[in-house]
Parts: sequence; C-alpha cells; structure tokens
Amino acid sequence: MDLVAGMLRTRGRAVTESSFFDMISQAAYGVRKVRCCNHTDAQGNREDDSVTIAVLVEEYEKGAHVFSGIKKAIRDRLLRDSALMPSGKSLTLIQPHFIRMNVRVWLEKDSMDQAYDLQQRALAKMTDFINPLKGGVSGQGWEIGELPRASQLTAVLRTGLPGCSITRMVITAQVNGQEYSVTDEFYENLNDPFAMAVNGEHMVYIEVSGC
Repeated sequence: MDLVAGMLRTRGRAVTESSFFDMISQAAYGVRKVRCCNHTDAQGNREDDSVTIAVLVEEYEKGAHVFSGIKKAIRDRLLRDSALMPSGKSLTLIQPHFIRMNVRVWLEKDSMDQAYDLQQRALAKMTDFINPLKGGVSGQGWEIGELPRASQLTAVLRTGLPGCSITRMVITAQVNGQEYSVTDEFYENLNDPFAMAVNGEHMVYIEVSGC
C-alpha cells in the first residue's frame, strides 16, 4: 500500500525529499530514511553541481555490503526517472555518516535493592532512544542529520526510571576515528547534514543516596 501511494505521489518523477524516498523505496527493499541535499558533496560540503542522497537501510548494522547490494538499483532508478539528469547534476549515493555515541550515566537511589534491574532498564532505554530506526522522541526513528541531545536522553530516563535521580551524565562521540565530548560546542562544530547516531558502549552506575 505504501509503494502504491508513493507511485501515485511521484508520478514517475522525484523532485522533493519525500518523492525521492518513495522512488528509492520502490527500487530497493528495507529503505527506512532518506536525506537529499542539493549542491552538496558526499562529505557535506558545498558543491554546486552535485546532489548527494543518504539512504538508511533497515539492516545497516550488518555492514556496508548491504547498502552496496542495492546501490546500483537505486542509482539506476533515480537517473532514469528523477529530474537529476535534465538539470545536469551529478548524483552521489551514500549511507549516513554513522557516529557512535557512548553514554555513561550515574543514578542515585535510596538503596541497592533491585540495582541490577534498574541498571538494565536504564541501558535498554538509552539503547532504544539512540537507535536510528526506533529511537527519538516519537519512537519512529531519527531523521538523517538529527542527533540525540543530552537533555532529551535525560528526560527519557527521568520519565522511565521512577524512584531514582540522575546525578551525572557524560556522552562522547566517535567521529573519524577520534572521540569527542558531546557538548553544545560539538553540535555547533559538526555541521554534517548526513550525520546519524548509533549505539556505542553505555555504562550505568548506581549510587546510594547519603553514602
């Protein structure tokens, strides 16, 4: 039903991001998110004659070979049916630039009773929230280019873990082989329209209040 609706919307032409998504979904199975940036190269820099499209597939965790397996079919479909060729644009298809986020959080409660259960629930909530397919505030996944914020994760933990308080949280991100502290400055300097967070290593520490 989704594919038929997409065909009716595109009418065989892709000119908007939603129509690109419809057309790409018709060409390949398992496409979940699409980000189309005009005048942009694969690194996210300005390049007037380029169109770069980032495609998130459902099985992204299995490696780049999954995307490689459908890349040609997507490219052929877009070059045949979209408005790219008449406009003289060059097309680049990429995966999102995955940024591995690691979270350490300290929770305080009045005793160590059920501390392990609390720890596991906190880990599950963090993992689900960062997950690009089912995370985010809405639970419908993150858009490509949208990264989780510490304030959002804090709100999720406070809501989902009654009976304890968050005393500290540290988030780091691995970008191009280097690890950075995730602060407001990190978001300001990243400037990557194709960035997407994935789960790294998370740790939850339980502290007893008054100790």
